[in-house]
Amino acid sequence: MTDLREPLEDLVAEVPAYVGADAGAAWRAGRRRRHRRRLGTVAAVAALVVLAGGVVNQLPRASEPPVAGGDPAPGVTGHPGHVLKPWFERDLPDQPGPLALLVHEGGSQWHGVSAEGRTWRVGADVPVDDFPPVLSEDGRMLGFLDDGSGYVIRDLVTGAEHRFDEIGDNRSIPRDETHWLAPQTPGFWSPDGSRLFLPAHAWDTDADGGGLVLDPDGSVQPVPRRVGWMAGWLDADTLAWVRASGEGRARTAALVATRVTGEVVKRVPLDLRAREVDGLSQWSPTLSPDRARLAVALGHTTGALVTISTLDGSVIRRENVGIDGGCVTSWTDGEPAFSNYDGTLATTSGRVQVSVDPRMDIYCVMAAADALAGERHVGLAQRLFGDTWLAWRWREVAVGALGGIAMLGAGAWL
Repeated sequence: MTDLREPLEDLVAEVPAYVGADAGAAWRAGRRRRHRRRLGTVAAVAALVVLAGGVVNQLPRASEPPVAGGDPAPGVTGHPGHVLKPWFERDLPDQPGPLALLVHEGGSQWHGVSAEGRTWRVGADVPVDDFPPVLSEDGRMLGFLDDGSGYVIRDLVTGAEHRFDEIGDNRSIPRDETHWLAPQTPGFWSPDGSRLFLPAHAWDTDADGGGLVLDPDGSVQPVPRRVGWMAGWLDADTLAWVRASGEGRARTAALVATRVTGEVVKRVPLDLRAREVDGLSQWSPTLSPDRARLAVALGHTTGALVTISTLDGSVIRRENVGIDGGCVTSWTDGEPAFSNYDGTLATTSGRVQVSVDPRMDIYCVMAAADALAGERHVGLAQRLFGDTWLAWRWREVAVGALGGIAMLGAGAWL
């Protein structure tokens, strides 16, 4: 009798006493109403689940748990294949865990990106796009200009932070800071992430100083003189520079290694053409993670990228890849990976490592060395749709479709 209760109630409710009852029609009408109600309920629940999942995906997550023995979590172990434009802008939390990428959005804001593709704003609301942040090779240490007046070094795993209030931008008025940070010039972490080289100079001197070496504990060591264009660290105490000399067709370049204290310890002539030497800039030289190779990007002159041995200065590869310049070269498997204004990070052989949502208008992508050495995280949407429009808009399409289903279901239920 339990199974017949609803049909009988429907029959009684549908047929007034003065009308001849059609039991079959009343039965079918009641069954249609029950199906509509069930369909509406299922559609509403499905839409709510998807919307809740989207909201939860935008909420901050806890940092990675400590590994066995109580030590902090290790550095980054992979990188995202796709970086989607976030629905909501979020500031970088104290302990997001190691980052895989730094990306520069459309001349306004720098973002940090995790190995899984989550993004956060780096720096305060005041745009500091002229002063690129610096990420260590393991993705754990980050240096950035906070608000134009104060440089910050943060351990992204433990949250430990030191602020250098004596370092500001080059537009500080009044100039209360002791040092100013050179704009549009990269900094470099030492291989072990223990010290950071910054192109910063004292206000009361000219710009001939080499820069500053910062320690996360707050100590500051001036580099006595600028030898050339900074290329990175050869080891924990040795800086590498690319120095140009000569005139006209006699222009030459050399890799010069100096101690932090200024002493020259090595000089290697580089097999660069005079025209290439003329195209050197602060963005040109970058050492490989193993310090065996040097990438020289010549974006503003020839669009070429030259790979050179640091042992003898010989050219390993000379390729015209149409590189635009203005971004530090990354490395993967001993091969340079350059960033172009299309929002991709690709090797000279055409292998795309990272693609950023075109809606973010990215023109610089810099990766932590350990990130590109690790796993490339590829989501289901990227596997199904590649780099097509749908790969970037699948969330909006899914929510819109489910919202439409929910509206139809609600209409049917009502």
